[in-house]
Amino acid sequence: MVCGVRRIHRRAGIDMVPCSQLSAVLNGLTVAFIKEHGAEALLPLRREPLGPHLLSQLLGGHPATRSGQPLGTDTIDWSSPRFLTLGTLFAVAGSTGFRKAEVALPANTTFDDRRLSRSSLLWLIDGTFHADPSPTLLHSLTPGRDFAVLKPPRSKADQDGTKFGALPIYLPFDPSDPINAASSKTPNRSNLSPTPPSIVISRASCAPSSPQPRPPSKASTAAASASPAPS
Repeated sequence: MVCGVRRIHRRAGIDMVPCSQLSAVLNGLTVAFIKEHGAEALLPLRREPLGPHLLSQLLGGHPATRSGQPLGTDTIDWSSPRFLTLGTLFAVAGSTGFRKAEVALPANTTFDDRRLSRSSLLWLIDGTFHADPSPTLLHSLTPGRDFAVLKPPRSKADQDGTKFGALPIYLPFDPSDPINAASSKTPNRSNLSPTPPSIVISRASCAPSSPQPRPPSKASTAAASASPAPS
């Protein structure tokens, strides 16, 4: 497009400033602006992310978010599939940094491989990978040993899936953490019957065709458990 604009001006006998000179002028203006107003004045205005504190209040049984509380014209019910899925979505996004486009499907949009699907999820239980573990295996999950493993889909930051598609995300199982992505996302779950973990992605599809990832080392496991949610 830039070449077309320059060509049209050239035909009209108008010489445009070379891009290199224009870039130098813009860089100089930027430096002068920073000296006058500071670098913070150039930062884009973005919405604050849902950090660990807010997620803990949302999923950890805060009085305002407990089951039975009104939510618009609806009522919160963390035992229902809708709210269970919503809580899991928040926990997974908080632990992985996934954008909304990767974990949800807009209305009137065809489902494709840019969204998480059932085939994106594996379970590493006692050193063995499972694409479709039984309820017995899910009830046997042990903290510090077992993981939910998510394969990132294609995304805005990875258009062809070659940057992150081969880098699975290991989510350690820890039911004591209210925002743990690999455990059940039902606040006040002590009042409910025991349930298996609720990472069950909609739009069930075929089993993963990619090679199974290697189990994480002890060092990477400790880092994953200690790392904060990305902003």
